[in-house]
Amino acid sequence: AAAWLVKSNQIKPRAEAYKLLGEIDADGDQAGAAADALAAAVAVALAQEKQTGQPVDWLTDVLYEQFLIANSRNDLGTVKRAGQMFLDRNGKDQVKINEVRSVLLGIH
Repeated sequence: AAAWLVKSNQIKPRAEAYKLLGEIDADGDQAGAAADALAAAVAVALAQEKQTGQPVDWLTDVLYEQFLIANSRNDLGTVKRAGQMFLDRNGKDQVKINEVRSVLLGIH
């Protein structure tokens, strides 16, 4: 499935395909590949939101996933960026919100 998604995205990049690749890579303990795929998913989804004016339903969850993976890799720039974007989207999961806030407060 992953190979097909990669090939498909080479023809026409889609945020959902990058999201799925990121999830597959994260489940396979390939944090680097997952980080790259999720970064692409976020970039394409944000462009889609800007173009259509409609929110991408799963983007808040992907930003949280991106935040977690970046934190595990000590990628502080991505931790800050993804964490702040996650908070800015006003999600409803208070446990995740508190976790992101706590980590962001610890970064100088």
